[in-house]
Amino acid sequence: TGRSRCYRSPPVPTELCVTPHSRCRAGTGSYRGSTGSGSDAPNARLSAVRRPRWRKRRAWSCRCCPIRCCCRSWRCCRCGTGCGRPGGTPWNRHRDRPPPARAPALIASRLGPGADRLPPARRVCRRWQRLALDRTVWRDVDLSPHRISSQTLWHLVRRRLRDSLRTLRVRGALRSGDKRRLLSPALLAALGARCPHLRRLCLADTDLRPVPYKSLPASLTALELSHCEIPAAWFCGALPQLQHLVIRDVPAFSDRHLLSVSSQSRLKTLSLWGTYRLTDMGVQRAAPHLEDLEHLVLRRCVIGDSAVGVIGRHMKQLRFLEIGSAGSLTSTGLACLVTLQRLELLGLDLCDTISLGAVIALCQALPQLRKLKLGGARFENEVVDKIQASLPHCSFSHAP
Repeated sequence: TGRSRCYRSPPVPTELCVTPHSRCRAGTGSYRGSTGSGSDAPNARLSAVRRPRWRKRRAWSCRCCPIRCCCRSWRCCRCGTGCGRPGGTPWNRHRDRPPPARAPALIASRLGPGADRLPPARRVCRRWQRLALDRTVWRDVDLSPHRISSQTLWHLVRRRLRDSLRTLRVRGALRSGDKRRLLSPALLAALGARCPHLRRLCLADTDLRPVPYKSLPASLTALELSHCEIPAAWFCGALPQLQHLVIRDVPAFSDRHLLSVSSQSRLKTLSLWGTYRLTDMGVQRAAPHLEDLEHLVLRRCVIGDSAVGVIGRHMKQLRFLEIGSAGSLTSTGLACLVTLQRLELLGLDLCDTISLGAVIALCQALPQLRKLKLGGARFENEVVDKIQASLPHCSFSHAP
């Protein structure tokens, strides 16, 4: 009709319409740009033209059909199959169902907002930039592969970290010779205000001597310190929800710190690595406050039979126990662990003062034991077969 265009339906070649309808324009030949009947329509021109453009109404077609149906039916005019919408077959409806709107963000969250991954990804396109700034991606933030400064962490707290944050891992520059401090009371206060649901905080190579223990976010349930410096009066002040504490190679950690943190929090996991200032007396004082402990690791700690005896007397809820590099431990102290009837995993390092027979006798007295890990010695095949025959209810692994 002159220069006016019909946006009601796109043109469809007559020979391609298998199931013509009353509202289909393929039988009348009044398609856009045509001035004659359906028989005189330039079909060769239509086959070479790309998919027509329309604005108001969109017609339906299946995936494999390049020509869209011009009528308001639920079947494709070319192949007659369902289009996946109400009226189509269940298989096509399931196949053509679009993915959830949050699927790309969930996939991107598996990669994590690493310092070496997000900046290049943001420069790909606008969609990737939106994904890089999505809250789902900034749920578990791991920045430990790189040493960051206080200015970088301030920028993240103000611009990126929000209430969706659950886990934060950062690394300072304590062992690199840089005297700049990573954390401050003001930074931790801003982190607690911006991220009220933060549950786990992992700090590595950080100087915590100018940072009070009370300035840590009160919502923390897990705290990990690796190669950090702490003052002598730290752990004074309650983190009411703290349940998991991991200390790795913190030389200042002593009996006073263990007593403070155990008396103010109900710990379920305690892992101490390389705390050579911890003694048997400190374990004896803190053991009455650790009755709810379920996971205990003591590696490279100066403990002996008295500390192990207190562990068997008070920590009867233990399910995981690992003691390594304890030169003062003997077979007599190892026998005190018979009272741990809920123990499921036991890890020990054998030495000259601990015999293999004492270990087997202990494992036979633990009904819930499912895994035994022995280290510090090499075992021949005959010895391994003997251990497996003596402990048929649990698995055995060893490492030299």
